[in-house]
Amino acid sequence: MVLTASHRGVTAETIKVGVPYSDVTFIGWSPSHEAAAIWQVAAGTINAQGGVLGRMIEIVTIGVSPVDAVAQEAACVELTEDEEVFVAMGVIRNEIPLCYTVLHDTITINTYQTNPEIFEQSVAPMIGFLPLAERAVDAQLATLINSGRLEGHKVALSATPTTIELADTMKGILEGAGIEVVSVTNFQSPSSDQFAIDNEMDVNFERWVSEGADAVVAVPGASVPTTGALSRNGWDGAYVVTDSPGTDLGLLEGFGYGAEALVGSIAIVPADNADLYEAGQAGVKECIDTFDNAFDDDAPVELRPEDLRTSVVGLIVRSCQALELFKMIAELAGPDLTNDSFDAAADEIGAFTVTGVLGGSLGPGKRDYIDAGTALFVFDEELQRFVLG
Repeated sequence: MVLTASHRGVTAETIKVGVPYSDVTFIGWSPSHEAAAIWQVAAGTINAQGGVLGRMIEIVTIGVSPVDAVAQEAACVELTEDEEVFVAMGVIRNEIPLCYTVLHDTITINTYQTNPEIFEQSVAPMIGFLPLAERAVDAQLATLINSGRLEGHKVALSATPTTIELADTMKGILEGAGIEVVSVTNFQSPSSDQFAIDNEMDVNFERWVSEGADAVVAVPGASVPTTGALSRNGWDGAYVVTDSPGTDLGLLEGFGYGAEALVGSIAIVPADNADLYEAGQAGVKECIDTFDNAFDDDAPVELRPEDLRTSVVGLIVRSCQALELFKMIAELAGPDLTNDSFDAAADEIGAFTVTGVLGGSLGPGKRDYIDAGTALFVFDEELQRFVLG
């Protein structure tokens, strides 16, 4: 097999991969500085297996604030223009994927939620980790409705500026199932202004109460600020979390939010990494153990049993997952690795499994790859975490 410099960021020996990881040390949350080491370990695992058809993966990392759009765009420019990476992967938020896929014609594997417009506007191939919001919400609401947890309740839906239309869709589905929705709200402040968001959320809380809501359902993406508002204002009604960040007590604490509102709450989310680790499913144990063993006593993160439900473990699993998926598609693309051959391979790949994914697929017109359904979790006050309900 003859390997050549087939595309920017691809040589006969290497493939350059850019990772703009989320640096949240500004809120006192510690795992950020370990992200570079985590991605290097994941790449080392792929390289130890022969790389991608013999090409070794070369990781380039840049730490960037998740609430600073200007810094995120600067990281995009640095990775694409200065470092000339072939692909960018990791948590790439909001409209920033378009900087890679449109402005710089760079493949992106996004381990964050992506909306349909981003997929439609992208020029270079764009792969998304989470299912598109509409597909995910259909599965979530089916689980929620079938549980009977909202029967007889008056529901308020809490959304973000970008998910208000999704909230209206959820309202229609819930009302179609005979569940009364009395309020639909969202905040308008930019994600970089936490103080303004909190003030708006407190106003929304008063509206939910005045409109008679006795249950709040956070629209995916809104669980963290919604939990903060409910905890600050002493909510004692029913509460439904619909995204994994909303189940992460470490993340809530990092933003200065209490978790009081989680007592008695439920979460409709995919099984988390700890569940998969303990069940020995989806390669999660192998991924985490590889990382844990890579540094012996010098590991940048000391993993203990209770750490299995922290965001740093999520980062470890996502790094394994994204690089495994990239290897799978890139090898199907063959030795002449380009944007076009990668895109054609993504069309052909069909169903697959990678670390942390019990069932996934890609194909023509489908670039969000997780297919596995959701489960109902309840908050265990003694354990201070969500457990399968």
